[in-house]
Amino acid sequence: MRKKCFAFGFLAILILIAASLSVMAQEHEEAGLADGVYEGRNSMMDVSVAIEEGRIVDIEILEHRAGEEKYKDMILPLVDAIIEKQSTEVDAITGATTSSEALKIAVEEALEKSRLSSEKKALIEKYTTGSE
Repeated sequence: MRKKCFAFGFLAILILIAASLSVMAQEHEEAGLADGVYEGRNSMMDVSVAIEEGRIVDIEILEHRAGEEKYKDMILPLVDAIIEKQSTEVDAITGATTSSEALKIAVEEALEKSRLSSEKKALIEKYTTGSE
């Protein structure tokens, strides 16, 4: 009898843990991007990414250290492609591969800051309003 109760209790705990993890994953996915301006940087580039209504609306290259100035000019179409696709999953510019990759990495860092900010806001709202 005790073994059955223990097994039932253990199974109930596993189900609760699985349900909690599922809810946490869903909250993370729903958090999206928080509005604001976020900076991303790496050893070759600094960028500013503006988010409005959860969408990338502007990317500004603040500093370009990935070679000559011509490479900065060459990757400007990549900025437009990222904004249009709402993703850094875009093709690099031929002849400016290093600058392209530096831009995508810096933008992704800024987007990650936005996601974290969004998650933080969602958690604060959840626990201050008591809504689930």
